[in-house]
Amino acid sequence: MFAVAVKVEGMISDVAMSRADYDHDGKLSFTDFEKAVRDENLLLEAFGPCLPDIKPKKIL
Repeated sequence: MFAVAVKVEGMISDVAMSRADYDHDGKLSFTDFEKAVRDENLLLEAFGPCLPDIKPKKIL
């Protein structure tokens, strides 16, 4: 089961990288990243959580 989850995670990151690579050079520059997240905000979640966890908010 773990191997399947890792494979799916890799596939998701491959799709996110290909959608974010605007100039199709195989590299994700800051300009590519900026254009991608402006066009599709949910790509931020593919690169890592973009919203803080609620627990620290409750502590403050």
